[in-house]
Amino acid sequence: MTDDRATMMLNASVDGELDAMGMADFERALAADPALAARHEQLIALRGALRGAADSQRAPEALRARIAAMASEAPAPPANANRKSSWLSLAAAIAFAFVCGAVAMDVIGGFLQKPPDRIAMLMVDDHRRALLAHEPIDVASSDRHTVKPWFDARLALSPPVVDLAAHGFTLVGGRADVVDGAPVPTIVYRLREHLVSITALPSTRFHAGADIGVVNGYETRTWSDGGFVYWAVSDLPRSNLDTLIADFRAGALANAENH
Repeated sequence: MTDDRATMMLNASVDGELDAMGMADFERALAADPALAARHEQLIALRGALRGAADSQRAPEALRARIAAMASEAPAPPANANRKSSWLSLAAAIAFAFVCGAVAMDVIGGFLQKPPDRIAMLMVDDHRRALLAHEPIDVASSDRHTVKPWFDARLALSPPVVDLAAHGFTLVGGRADVVDGAPVPTIVYRLREHLVSITALPSTRFHAGADIGVVNGYETRTWSDGGFVYWAVSDLPRSNLDTLIADFRAGALANAENH
């Protein structure tokens, strides 16, 4: 059996496209060729892995539309196609399946490696660890001119630090967190007995995403000012957290304009 024919029969067998006689021939080829048998086992394992990964994720509509368009543009085989043309059609179908599989693998891999709530969960975990620590901050000060230089000196990152006391939110201080191996600054505010963590991620490494909402019982919010991607985490009600964020963004803009 030639390599080309073995490859076509291998893929046809995995897809259940061989008739009884063809399957019998292929099984004899497997028994006589350990390398072919190993390739067969790898394809079976790959198919199982793809199915297991894809069960929990629906393909994006754009991908589904692309596949449907490619299928609709494929020419229909002639009615009097001979055996050779049938094999060519089979080869084209296999190639098409591999292309679609590669695209699907890329999309599924992206879903598995970078779920949309991953950063939100990291932010919540950092906030919870701070609450359990003896002190939720590394530098204690209500003076933004103390907190901001502390970040700059230790992390080489200096996000806006806004005094929100006039709005009812007390600046408690700041701390250094680690997100995906990168040390990042977190500003901490207090409203009554509730603490709010605002972490500034450098936009050169992290990208702004959609708000996730409540994660493990904590409200989360995210936004970007171009230089930083911010995440705010607290057990405050949503309305209070949204008010703090609005005041913080307005104050950061005012500070930038005054400098």
